Amino acid sequence: PVTNMGAMMAATEIPEWIVEEGLSRKLGEPIWPLSPEEVQELYRRSPISTVRKVRPEAGVMVVLGDADHRVPPLNGREWFSAVREQRRGGKGPAPLIYEYPGEGHSLPGAESLAHVTVTIVDWFAEQLGVEL
Repeated sequence: PVTNMGAMMAATEIPEWIVEEGLSRKLGEPIWPLSPEEVQELYRRSPISTVRKVRPEAGVMVVLGDADHRVPPLNGREWFSAVREQRRGGKGPAPLIYEYPGEGHSLPGAESLAHVTVTIVDWFAEQLGVEL
């Protein structure tokens, strides 16, 4: 998941997407360098800046492909760690993270895709109190 656009900027294959979405620049405008104000704006518009607002009772699951060049896995790991830190001492359910080795952005491998599909359905059923 895109959770910190500023941190993602130098590690992604799509930096132009970040400046278009995060800074409202038009495609084709220069990407680099970012001003300090632009870096702050990217942070302000990123989920990591509001992670403290995640309700303690909310279930959290992060799914990552560790070979993702579009949204580097560090983004998801950072957000997961922030949620986990907030929940130390029993403040809500433990967040879950699933990382798929060798997988890219869309988890194209058949085994990974099958596993993540079943895992997500089971997780949502548990969150909603539904028996499958």
